[in-house]
Amino acid sequence: MNSPQYPALGHLFRAYFHQDFDLEYKDGDEAIEGFLSSEPQEEIEASVIELELEVSKLTTHCGL
Repeated sequence: MNSPQYPALGHLFRAYFHQDFDLEYKDGDEAIEGFLSSEPQEEIEASVIELELEVSKLTTHCGL
């Protein structure tokens, strides 16, 4: 993901869910733990905001 619309999520996916992430982490939960323990609070909060925005769009689109 390399979208100027979602810079924080782009960073999360590029840095923690890259093609070789399974060589660094046992699973996605461990990658998220790495993200939470390594990134500044502002980056974590920005990622949460961007993710919430997308979930809201998806639930609205699907009528949930």
